Amino acid sequence: LEESLPLLSPRLGGDAGVLLAGGIAGTVTWALAYPFDTVKTYIQSQPLETPAHQRTITHVVRTLHAEKGIGLFYKGLGTCLARAFPVNAVTFFVYKRVKVSLSRGAGHAGDAPRNPAPELVATVREGTDSI
Repeated sequence: LEESLPLLSPRLGGDAGVLLAGGIAGTVTWALAYPFDTVKTYIQSQPLETPAHQRTITHVVRTLHAEKGIGLFYKGLGTCLARAFPVNAVTFFVYKRVKVSLSRGAGHAGDAPRNPAPELVATVREGTDSI
């Protein structure tokens, strides 16, 4: 997929493309997962004394839907998505920079191991200057 990114978007390659791809991926992921996360959080917040049958996913979904409606499963989604875009954009960007830096440092068998940290820091700094 990474190799086909320039083919899919010839105008938006490089760092901007990585940032956009990361932001969109994070936003879509959270938009799809958010209702499940809401149910998980509700179950985790129940007191330990709550009977086991009332802590099942099916019971919680039915109860919440009946009492509060479908909107409860999406309450707070806007804030989550506003956070998801920049967090995942930067995560993708840093991941790609680290991957490139580490692949540059890959030597041959028998070579003494080297510390890629100084080069990695310089590479990430260069990338943030262009944002």
